[in-house]
Amino acid sequence: MKKYTIGFIDEEETQRIIFESAFEDDFYVKIIETESIESPDDLITNALAENVDILLIDYDMFDILWYWWKELEWILNKINPHFPFIIVTSQIKDAFDHIENPSIVYSKEIWDWEHETSLQGFKIKIEKIIEKYQNDILESEAELKVLLQKKEESELTPEEEDRYVKLNKFILEIHS
Repeated sequence: MKKYTIGFIDEEETQRIIFESAFEDDFYVKIIETESIESPDDLITNALAENVDILLIDYDMFDILWYWWKELEWILNKINPHFPFIIVTSQIKDAFDHIENPSIVYSKEIWDWEHETSLQGFKIKIEKIIEKYQNDILESEAELKVLLQKKEESELTPEEEDRYVKLNKFILEIHS
């Protein structure tokens, strides 16, 4: 049963079809259109407006986007520094040379039919990433509610005040 929505960003139609075919049985898949994109900001804003749970972004989109990956990471962090995304590529070495966090980079070969076991593991990893993000939000909101109630009724300890500030910052960042 499908629970989560993946936003997939790739300018190549063939890659879109292959990706959708590999993932559509387990996830809702939203292909993020790239044809009318004017800037990396537009791309990410449009993608997040699709109410996706995670973004999978092709590393090699130089035909349509003229940015460095540091700029893309900066844009994602500016919009929501906690939102989960994964970089997918056929050019794994190039990506490792330019992506700050190599743990978010995966080869597109993973959804090749010859790698079915790896694909199933990758799907589980995607679900776990989404679940962690959603649980972090729920737990933070619940803890913030408790601290807010205590703050209204009495006084917070310095540690609780620090936690209250951190939780507020987190909630503001994910809802910006």
